[in-house]
Amino acid sequence: MGITIHYRFGINDEKALDRLLSKTKELAERLDMEIIEFELGKDVKSLIISPHVDCENVSLVFEKWGSIKKKWGNSKEWNYQYSVLSGYKEEFNGKISDLFDPDMWVCADFTKTQFAGDITHIKVCLILRYVASFCSFVDIYDEAEYYETLDKEKLLENFGENARLIREVADVFKKMGFKVKSGFDG
Repeated sequence: MGITIHYRFGINDEKALDRLLSKTKELAERLDMEIIEFELGKDVKSLIISPHVDCENVSLVFEKWGSIKKKWGNSKEWNYQYSVLSGYKEEFNGKISDLFDPDMWVCADFTKTQFAGDITHIKVCLILRYVASFCSFVDIYDEAEYYETLDKEKLLENFGENARLIREVADVFKKMGFKVKSGFDG
């Protein structure tokens, strides 16, 4: 529970993807965000950004759509990227097929910003807008409505409403005898 930004990207050009990740890393560092470095495999290109101690990471993990489909398409195991991205279909000449070319680099993830506050949320939106500027496919849903509107008043209203809802749920559990820390208890 808490304000979350959901993001999906697709980019066709590997050199453009390398530039995107390099330039996004520079931007994140200018915004005083920590970069988490580790290798995810030779066929995966990634940048993991820790915006704030109370915020989930922004995980920009790109892999070719064909590779994701091959690994997860017939698997009994669940994979977030495959599950989310396989729903994107298009109709061409009466046939329904994947929206993504097998060689397209794709990314799908989400970041919860609720407990890091509005300034961190705005910074995460800035990072995602920058990433989107490089991509040919972009689908972003911001539960605080800031990414879409750039309206700080709407952002604050949504943060306040969500915090109120979290407190109400926590209070119900407390009345039932559970020990609960809602994230707003200090």
